[in-house]
Amino acid sequence: MIAAVEWPALVSLVVVLLAAVVVPILWPRLAAWQRDRRQCFELARGSGLDAGETRVVWRLARLATPQLPLAVFVRPSLWDVAVARTGASPAIVDAIRTKLFG
Repeated sequence: MIAAVEWPALVSLVVVLLAAVVVPILWPRLAAWQRDRRQCFELARGSGLDAGETRVVWRLARLATPQLPLAVFVRPSLWDVAVARTGASPAIVDAIRTKLFG
């Protein structure tokens, strides 16, 4: 039987083993998410969008095309569903679309 003194060591071992399994699985996804987010913010800033508009773009990018979020910068058709998917006002979406696509 395991003595009461050994429980903290056993718990620590389980936490370390769990981290050794979970971190390698989640790390690539987190790294890709951060890269996509950084690129989205850079493209939005380069297009002259303010901070609020940039957040709307990022929300749409994650909702419309999760595997390729930066597609919102090259596919105007994704903005047709922006109001329904992000909950943003139509005026904001129109302003963003005009800044991005003319």
